[in-house]
Amino acid sequence: MNSRMIVHGVNGSRFNPGATITRAELAALLARALGLPESGELADFRDVSESSWYSGAVEAVNAYGIMDGYKDGTFGPNQEVSRQEAIVVIVRALRLADASSAGSHAGAQVDLSVYTLDRRSTSRFCSH
Repeated sequence: MNSRMIVHGVNGSRFNPGATITRAELAALLARALGLPESGELADFRDVSESSWYSGAVEAVNAYGIMDGYKDGTFGPNQEVSRQEAIVVIVRALRLADASSAGSHAGAQVDLSVYTLDRRSTSRFCSH
């Protein structure tokens, strides 16, 4: 994903896969991965300025219904993404990607049983 310019390291020689990710970083990653075009219009969030490095990505993921802001009119670009929020956003992105490629993998099945639930770091409602 680095060679495709989807994921960047923390600097020219270091990648930190164990680091937390912010909402701005997740928006940028998903916008690049999905190739979402920027409309040029600024998303209507009080805490996202036109000059911020993530403004185009925030606008794109918001326009495509992948990420929303908060009721107070903010996006929270520097807020860490929780595991639950990441899953919701990734499912929305996958639905968008599936809708745009419908039929290309008709009948394909995925075995998710190889993944285990890490009960220590998820909310109780996620384990039911």
